Amino acid sequence: MRKLTVTILALAVITNFCFAQDAGKSNKNTKRVLRTDKPVIIDLTNGQKPRKYFQRMWDSSVYPIGNGRLGCVTYGEPRKETIQFNEDSLWVGNEDCTGGYQPFGEVYVEMQHAEFSDYRRELDISRAVQTITYKSGGVNYKREYFSSNPAQVMVFRLTADKKAALSGKVSLTNVHEIPITTDNGTLVMKGNTSKFWLWQLHLEKPAGLHRRAGHRRNHQVSKVV
Repeated sequence: MRKLTVTILALAVITNFCFAQDAGKSNKNTKRVLRTDKPVIIDLTNGQKPRKYFQRMWDSSVYPIGNGRLGCVTYGEPRKETIQFNEDSLWVGNEDCTGGYQPFGEVYVEMQHAEFSDYRRELDISRAVQTITYKSGGVNYKREYFSSNPAQVMVFRLTADKKAALSGKVSLTNVHEIPITTDNGTLVMKGNTSKFWLWQLHLEKPAGLHRRAGHRRNHQVSKVV
């Protein structure tokens, strides 16, 4: 058994996209950006086969970030942000069958932003920074995400141009059927992943990993890091 603790350092939070370059600049200073004016919204009630529909939307619409060990994708929906994250030691298998990498979990950030305008979601490849901006209730909101290799962290920052405009609910889920508990204001996910999906059918002695994930809660603020 291996044990690992991962702290999510900040919360906030990706169909069609275009590739844009600033004209008139040399190749050295060219800005490379993936950009869209829509969040990723997965509608599993649209009559399509859920698995194929989800895979197609995920493959074509999300903007991944990562540092080689930690990685995530964010959907960018103002009302309910979804952050799917992973860590490279989370896998199911043993010495005879290495199994496969597993999703660590999903963090949701819910805000009262059902109505919004001026939406923009982009990934600046030249800086490896993802940015989401939109307006809701007369307030301009901005979400920034990046993953640092030297620091081995993923950083998500939420800001608003009005004081005390950030308020919402943060939750954590996972597909491993591991219970979520709280400990001094921190969401905790701790359990064994060996029961996940079909890998247990191929392993006589499945090996699992224990995991722990955390968060920070903030209410009525203008910035979260």
